Amino acid sequence: MLELDLLLVPFAREAFEALSLEDKLLYRDFLAEEDQDLWAWLMKRAEPSEARFHPMIDQILAHKVAST
Repeated sequence: MLELDLLLVPFAREAFEALSLEDKLLYRDFLAEEDQDLWAWLMKRAEPSEARFHPMIDQILAHKVAST
């Protein structure tokens, strides 16, 4: 999904290496979810299936704001 790429690729390129091991594993698990779910969560249209994804969503969105 192109829209997801616009958020996730810059985050992966620019922020992933600085994540803790725990957050890297969380990001991997996050990416395993369905694209339409990821998009809804990142657009704040729905709540993630697992509460543990909230911090990752916040980090991705904060990175987007900081890089614009």
